Amino acid sequence: MAKSKFDKLLEAIEAANKIKSESAIGEEIGQFTKESFDEFTSAIGAADTVSKVKDSEPSVYEEALASLVSSVKAFKDSAIQDSKEREQRQNKVVADNQNLELKGVILKGWHEGRKGTHSIHLKNRIVSFVDGRSDVTPELAEDLQKAGYIE
Repeated sequence: MAKSKFDKLLEAIEAANKIKSESAIGEEIGQFTKESFDEFTSAIGAADTVSKVKDSEPSVYEEALASLVSSVKAFKDSAIQDSKEREQRQNKVVADNQNLELKGVILKGWHEGRKGTHSIHLKNRIVSFVDGRSDVTPELAEDLQKAGYIE
């Protein structure tokens, strides 16, 4: 029997918490800034909040799952790396483990060369961006565009 969207969300939350528990804040290669760690913690918390409501529509769980998958990717990409490794990682296509269709989006007004992480709270979702970019479901991309957040 196929897993429900709710079950997939619970598994993703568990996996994200494992990644968080194995991560360290610091300035060494492979570590994370306090800001990216805090944003990842917030994204996990938002997904966990959605999972506490057991009678939501499956689409709500799917959106939370997509947001969390995007946050995991953004968090992993925010690990401190040397510049060559970072470039290789950005050029590599990474398929998410949930087989969701994702669309790359760019924050409005994000200047090329600007670095950093940013989170947007939209309805009951948190969308994390790294260097002005994020991968989201097409539906979420449409909502972000309607709200005026992305180009």
